[in-house]
Amino acid sequence: MELRGKLFTEEEFQTKIHGISNSSIINYLADWHITKENSADIAIKKEKIYRELCIANPDKFRLIAGAEEFLDYLKSREIPCAIATASDIVNVEFYVDQLDLRRWFTSDKIVYDDFSFQGKPAPDFYLTASKRLGLSPGECVVFEDSPAGLKSADNAGIGMIIALNASKVTDLKKYSLRIDLVIRDFTEINGALLFE
Repeated sequence: MELRGKLFTEEEFQTKIHGISNSSIINYLADWHITKENSADIAIKKEKIYRELCIANPDKFRLIAGAEEFLDYLKSREIPCAIATASDIVNVEFYVDQLDLRRWFTSDKIVYDDFSFQGKPAPDFYLTASKRLGLSPGECVVFEDSPAGLKSADNAGIGMIIALNASKVTDLKKYSLRIDLVIRDFTEINGALLFE
């Protein structure tokens, strides 16, 4: 609202905001009329507000249903996993601390926006994550909740793409994405069937 004087639509959120890097979001919202330095300052302010909202709403700031059990399942069977997020390091550290992600992920298995490669929907995040896991992209399963992330996984040649559509608000079919399965949350996944 502050950058352009109006709220964004649901369509804009899904295609220009959700799962996209801060620099791309801010450039879009500012209609390309800001400097690189201003963009960085705006991103810092935006993410600070976001983290404050997370802390203020603990009932909403939590792992999606079934995620802990699913990640425990993967860990107990030594199935490698990684995080590939468009978030920056400050937010990644916030998530790791607040959601106790160290239970499942070491820092080398978290791919984040360090400005060294293209953001989603480019394949870079998922190609980097699969390399860190020692797997080919075709051997990987990706769980994604944004159209940009789903396209990124497809562009990377990921073997199985599972869309997390918790709210069922987004009609994923309209984005012409390759999706192998749509789930509401991780309670709908049977790890034994998926990985064995």
